[in-house]
Amino acid sequence: MTDNVYDVITIDPAPPLWSAGTVNLYTKEFLTLCKEHISEGGVVSLWLPPAPVTDLAMIMKTFTEVFPDATLWRGPNFPGFYCIGGKKSFDQSRESLERVVASLLKAPDLGEWFPRLRDPSVLRRMYVFDSRRFAQLVKPFPDVTDDRPYTEFPLWRGVLADRVPILSAENLARMVGQPEAPSAKP
Repeated sequence: MTDNVYDVITIDPAPPLWSAGTVNLYTKEFLTLCKEHISEGGVVSLWLPPAPVTDLAMIMKTFTEVFPDATLWRGPNFPGFYCIGGKKSFDQSRESLERVVASLLKAPDLGEWFPRLRDPSVLRRMYVFDSRRFAQLVKPFPDVTDDRPYTEFPLWRGVLADRVPILSAENLARMVGQPEAPSAKP
């Protein structure tokens, strides 16, 4: 392992959740290593594709255990989630969110791929949960660990379950009564 420290660590595993080797990117041990290698003001971003509710909830629970002030976001055109966390607490008030949106709007390449990302309402609607609501949502679920890589073995859960609900950012937003995120496509 390196001694390097980073301002941002982005984890973007190949879908589906149970792709070979990806479970290691969701474990408490790996996320703890990431936390140890970010700067004091740094962040870790973990993208999660739509997947069975229990699998996503376990990974999200693990993320919130390592990053207690983690927030949950959705993408502009993608049905998955972004878990964002850092070493230190940060202001999660509406005013702080507005400052973040204003700061992002100054980035010249923000709309390079999705021009509508220059619309503040699109950015605001990507925010799903603050850390308190995020932690409440996933509290009942177990952590994913190196010795309990639950998400790595979905076969029997899929075979034995009548119908496993798939959780996407859009489904979750509807469940909690948030407005639908507008498409970032022009």
